[in-house]
Amino acid sequence: IPSSSAASDVYKIQVRRAIEGLEYIADAYPSVSTPISRAAPQLRAEGGMLRKAILERCRANLETLRARAADSPYSSVPRVGGGWSAVLQVPAIIDDEELCLQLLEKFGVAVHPGYLFQFPRDGHLVISLLPTPASFREGAGRLFEGLESLVNSPRPESPRVSNVSD
Repeated sequence: IPSSSAASDVYKIQVRRAIEGLEYIADAYPSVSTPISRAAPQLRAEGGMLRKAILERCRANLETLRARAADSPYSSVPRVGGGWSAVLQVPAIIDDEELCLQLLEKFGVAVHPGYLFQFPRDGHLVISLLPTPASFREGAGRLFEGLESLVNSPRPESPRVSNVSD
């Protein structure tokens, strides 16, 4: 049977651990600030309008991308499952990262390589649907101009390994 002193020590340790746990929770899950709490009703009311505007913009830009891809013999847009980006399938003439860098450097258009989105092989570019429709149309024009240029440009041959025996 523990003495009262030992029981008191155990109790103090348990209280200290409980306080540390509560401090962790308070740090990890901060409460909503007063300004946000006060603005919450207005944010909820206006959030619907914002969501609708984003949805309309994404749909318009997706249609632009699909129309441009339909006119291209070497690209397609697979079915979109939601979100505010789309995938453009392109010929895997070079790895996606190099393709993205060339599109950015030579044509001023920024897209993401598919490997960032767990595509297992090259030939996938991920494109944000969030820009304004006018900006998106301009970017899509540059994108498809760049793809056409890169697909039709001569590529250096892979270095050949020779069998040289001494």
